[in-house]
Amino acid sequence: MKRFGKIISLILVISLMTTVLAGCDKDKKTIVFTTGLSDTEVFAIDDSICNLNEVMTYMVNIQNTYETGFGEGIFDGAADGDLADDLKELVMSRISRVKVLNLYAKRNDIELTASDEKIISNAADAYYASLTQKEKDYLNVTRDDIYKMYEEYALAHKVYDTITEDVTPEISDDEARTVTTKHVLIKTYREDYNGNRVDYTVGTKLDAYTRAAEVQSLINNGGDIDEIIAKYSEDDITGYSLRRGDLNNSYEIAAFDLGKDEVSDIIETTEGYYVIKCINNYDMSQTEENKKAIIEDMKKEAFMTEYNSFISTLTGNMNEELWESVELNHDPEITTSGFFKFYDDSGI
Repeated sequence: MKRFGKIISLILVISLMTTVLAGCDKDKKTIVFTTGLSDTEVFAIDDSICNLNEVMTYMVNIQNTYETGFGEGIFDGAADGDLADDLKELVMSRISRVKVLNLYAKRNDIELTASDEKIISNAADAYYASLTQKEKDYLNVTRDDIYKMYEEYALAHKVYDTITEDVTPEISDDEARTVTTKHVLIKTYREDYNGNRVDYTVGTKLDAYTRAAEVQSLINNGGDIDEIIAKYSEDDITGYSLRRGDLNNSYEIAAFDLGKDEVSDIIETTEGYYVIKCINNYDMSQTEENKKAIIEDMKKEAFMTEYNSFISTLTGNMNEELWESVELNHDPEITTSGFFKFYDDSGI
């Protein structure tokens, strides 16, 4: 779905449940869709039904939010309907995950609290009140329909929290710290007229190493790193801000072995010879942010392990004819885009 990268980025911004509902599209392929539903039922996963008004509510709100951010008509005239098809696929993916997680909640006795239900009720009231009568008719929704969508959305979120609540590892400062570097690269290859890589000969590579050694000496003797980079480096990138695992190569290993203001040995990579200077090897606030990110990655991994195991037990039906008939909104008076925002603002 690389053609749809900007749309996915936007949906990640407006999605309350980014972790649960976005970014794991491969899992939906586990559910096998066939045929045989009513004329208002788009798909079923086990005994969980997705109706047309749910699809339309998601579709219209996502489309309108995207068009507000990137311009009206962004979906019109796309090559072979790529963007429209990708938007439909994304809607299907997100709703199907909500349905799967609600099935998981049912089988594992996970429920919303009375306080949750009250917040959801208020959000449903607010969003439904924001709709014009024409929008209500177009989406074919009642206030109770909106409440049910929010309720399932919230329960799916709660499933994620329940599955991952025990993932609370202790992350050391060294595991989480960020190293900031600047470097000079002396390449050990060139490109021919067709853009193909041509590795240096032994002699030319030795010359490159000699220049790297000269650069290292200049830095070690107090030369201005930025001036040296500008004069000698053959890299468009002047440095990195690295977490462990970002590069997984000899550059990263060397960078994490350096203290502040230290200069590395000459580091050989597939690109050539690097000389690295450590600008900062520890930032407290960044380290704390990295710890949170590492823990969140571990939670995602734990969740996906459980999620993929669960969906392997499910079956589904797809109303192909109804799904094919679903189209994007082309009515300029249908402008609602607050479905996700009203939920997000509820604070549940």
